[in-house]
Amino acid sequence: MDEGETNRLFVLDSGWVYTFIHTPDGRRQILDLHFPGDVVGTNQIAFAESTCGIAAATDAVICPFPKSGLRSVFSNSPKLTA
Repeated sequence: MDEGETNRLFVLDSGWVYTFIHTPDGRRQILDLHFPGDVVGTNQIAFAESTCGIAAATDAVICPFPKSGLRSVFSNSPKLTA
């Protein structure tokens, strides 16, 4: 998934993925590695458009959920929020 509009975050169920940006000279710069159980995209919560892409380093299963769903998670799971 490349940079662009997104209203979703992702929970990584299995595999490894990474977030990246394209540099001005066309190369790919890896920003973060993500492992099963990670929420991918939290660094993009404040933005209307994603500033980075997501790519699989191995076979992976990601489970999307809307950013708007975080309010419920934060109110119902204080331990997770902390």
